[in-house]
Amino acid sequence: MKKSLFITGATGYIGTRLLKKINLDQYENIFCLGRKDNDVINSLSEYNNFKFIKADLSDQASYAQYLNSSDAVLHLAALTGKARPEEYFRVNSRGTEILLEQCKRSNIKHFIFVSSIAADFKDIEGYYYAHSKIAAEKIIEAGGLTYTIVRPTMVIGENSPILESLLKLAKAPVVPIFGNGRTKVQPVYIDDIVGCILSIIDNSLFQNQTLTIAGPEQITIEGFIRRLHEASYRKKLRMLHLPVRSIAKILLFLEKFLLKFLPFTAGQLASFTNDGIADRNPCFEGRGLKSTSMNEMLALAVRPEKGAVRNESDLMAECELFTNYLIGRSPDEYIQAKYLQGHAAANLEKDAGLLDAILIRTANSNSFFLKLADVYTSIFYRNAVLRKKLLLMLAILECCKATYHEVDKVSNSSGIIFGIRLFQKAFIFLLSLFISIIIFSPFRLYDARTKGPRASAELWTKS
Repeated sequence: MKKSLFITGATGYIGTRLLKKINLDQYENIFCLGRKDNDVINSLSEYNNFKFIKADLSDQASYAQYLNSSDAVLHLAALTGKARPEEYFRVNSRGTEILLEQCKRSNIKHFIFVSSIAADFKDIEGYYYAHSKIAAEKIIEAGGLTYTIVRPTMVIGENSPILESLLKLAKAPVVPIFGNGRTKVQPVYIDDIVGCILSIIDNSLFQNQTLTIAGPEQITIEGFIRRLHEASYRKKLRMLHLPVRSIAKILLFLEKFLLKFLPFTAGQLASFTNDGIADRNPCFEGRGLKSTSMNEMLALAVRPEKGAVRNESDLMAECELFTNYLIGRSPDEYIQAKYLQGHAAANLEKDAGLLDAILIRTANSNSFFLKLADVYTSIFYRNAVLRKKLLLMLAILECCKATYHEVDKVSNSSGIIFGIRLFQKAFIFLLSLFISIIIFSPFRLYDARTKGPRASAELWTKS
């Protein structure tokens, strides 16, 4: 007898991949809940036994009738990435509770919840995503339904969120490793996760248990990042170990005020301090399911880079960012052309060393990091290539008829207002300087150490 399946979070990374692999002919109906559709959802909408419900978990009335017609629920919906603690618990914990309540009213027989290996971490201070997943698991365990909780380890696949984050890290001129790098990870390929989930559903393997899905190989986090770098660039890399607990405490403080500007949170560093492995892999034992090797998953998921050469589009984006930073508006075509010409004529990046490369790459992330890099170089590294770039941009804006008045603008505020603004600027400068010292000083010390005593002395005298 064919089953009807209800899926939440169908447009997320795992959900989208699952819908690409699933055989609709094996199911009487497949109902998918999500807040927005995507290409995969649209491609399946032509099938009579497929239905997409655009709604939120909290809107029970919008999906209750479809739950009433379902045999099993696959709960994938979750809030990941950067968010406030209350948002994690609203979506991941309370959302699960709301769904479970409706499942009881709809007499759902089986419930499968995709959690995270983070729910098994021991050190999760400030990792509110993990806390919310643990809370959701407890809600399911006490909910009265026949369930299976699945905890995938590090999910690897083309464009997977964790892979994209680690690749950004691995492609840095010097790769920061938080902690000693000996924490173990056990990456698992996305299609292996999908295969396990479908096997559980199709064979009704619901035994009120928690299963960890992991790949076949364990490796240290440092070793894995090294593999990512070599798979992407085909060359070895330089690493810098950073004190993970100190950085986590600083991030916890900054998250209260600057969460949206931070590249990562204190909680996300938990992968550097907690082993993410599985002693057993029940999903693969005796069920004929293939487990993808690390070499295979990297070959499938990581595309080799042609190199780190910055092209014209990169410089155009840099021009846009610098202009907005300096005068608060976007550049016109004339300014863009002059920036490209000036950059080429001066060949600004020909003398860029390791620290310069780090500063430029960091500054190009967004205006917040550009501010940090600008403040740091203004005090500690005045001959930085980044400062030469900003001076070129400033010179162009100064000489351009459309923008010179923005550069030369003088405040006509009253004495009190001027004083308040001056104090505000001074406070922002000092705060930026403090944060920039924490971020860039380790790289500067590493750069100086690798160049030797003489080069180190020259580097500091350049300031």
